[in-house]
Amino acid sequence: MTPGARIQGSIDILEGLLASGRPADRFLAHWFRTRRYAGSKDRRAIRERLFFVLRHFRQLQWFCGEGASVRSLILVSLVLSERQSVSEISEQCDGERYRPSPLADTEIAMLIALEGKSIFDSGMPRPARHNLEDWLYEKAVTSLGPQLEEELAVLATQAPLDVRVNLLKSDREVVLKALKSSAVTASPTSLSPIGVRLKVHQSLSQVDIFREGLIEIQDEGSQLVALLCDAQPGMRVLDLCAGAGGKSLALAACMGDEGSITLCDLDSVRLHQAKKRLARAGVTIGKTRLIAHDDDSWIATQVEGFDRVLVDAPCTGSGAWRRHPEARLRLTEAQFDEYRNLQRRLLLKAAPLVRPGGRLIYATCSFFSDENRDVVDAFLDQRSDYKVLSIERVWQETLGGLCPGKGPSLQLTPFRNATDGFFITVLERKK
Repeated sequence: MTPGARIQGSIDILEGLLASGRPADRFLAHWFRTRRYAGSKDRRAIRERLFFVLRHFRQLQWFCGEGASVRSLILVSLVLSERQSVSEISEQCDGERYRPSPLADTEIAMLIALEGKSIFDSGMPRPARHNLEDWLYEKAVTSLGPQLEEELAVLATQAPLDVRVNLLKSDREVVLKALKSSAVTASPTSLSPIGVRLKVHQSLSQVDIFREGLIEIQDEGSQLVALLCDAQPGMRVLDLCAGAGGKSLALAACMGDEGSITLCDLDSVRLHQAKKRLARAGVTIGKTRLIAHDDDSWIATQVEGFDRVLVDAPCTGSGAWRRHPEARLRLTEAQFDEYRNLQRRLLLKAAPLVRPGGRLIYATCSFFSDENRDVVDAFLDQRSDYKVLSIERVWQETLGGLCPGKGPSLQLTPFRNATDGFFITVLERKK
């Protein structure tokens, strides 16, 4: 592809993505599959450009002005991020085949005014500087406290690529040696004893240990959620919002594939993916259950049926906005409230399913207190038969060493812990 074709491709992709509602990485993969003429350098350049625009969307809008078009956002990114000159951009936008139409006089004037400037401008309002709507920025202020600036700034960076070692088939030392032999540079994760962090992002689909189920792609924070469940061999475990089964796979390994794990979800496609992943990982104790909604009749038949119940609740996903920057662009205030209400319902629905003395684990991939501490507090107001276990105690029991948090819950963040942003509370049902 010519440089101009890459610009037009970037415009087409961003327009399609914003209209589709699909995750950016999946949308990109599909776009490239249907355009085989795009080489590896083209794909890399377009991907980096797209994710820069998504991560700095509100900032770019502020520079472009009210009603900014997708074309304007892409053009401004060429100046502010890639340091292209206006003359270079003009040459690439000549209206020839596959290339953008020529720059308008107003576009030329806008781009000239931005030459030499940074994406960060002292006159930019704080919400725009952190690529959040005003209402969402206010929630972040309440939730993140004195490290607000640092926590929000890191969301504009690329998240690391972590894998979890499948202890049913291997151990971390064997995996590290196998990755090295496959020319993959990696090191042990600092918090999870079963995690490995790759030095650079790369595809693992053709790496033998991935195809054979010795490793699974999973953020270190997500691994810690599973480990803190303290699922033991022989236990009955319920993963109420299992999705594609990432945490269930980790739970099964903790249990030595002894006992039972029930994976529930509303999405049949994701549960089908979970079945394939269970088979590849050598897990035999997992069974999937498609439920119609959070009030499914099957749930009522499982009272006191589980030693551990994990509610990895649907949420804003703010803790993973480095991976999915498009998600924060789509989030509305009404959806935020819907998540919070759903989380409270799910936790209350899960409560009767835990046997006395068993544990209910509530987790989100979010840093907003509305979805985390507030949900747990509301639950405890209604369920006096539960108590919160100190996260430091649970950490010592399951992982040992120094816990990265204090108090009743653990909030992991990209800035403090270099993981995705996860919240974990462990509740125990009184005997």
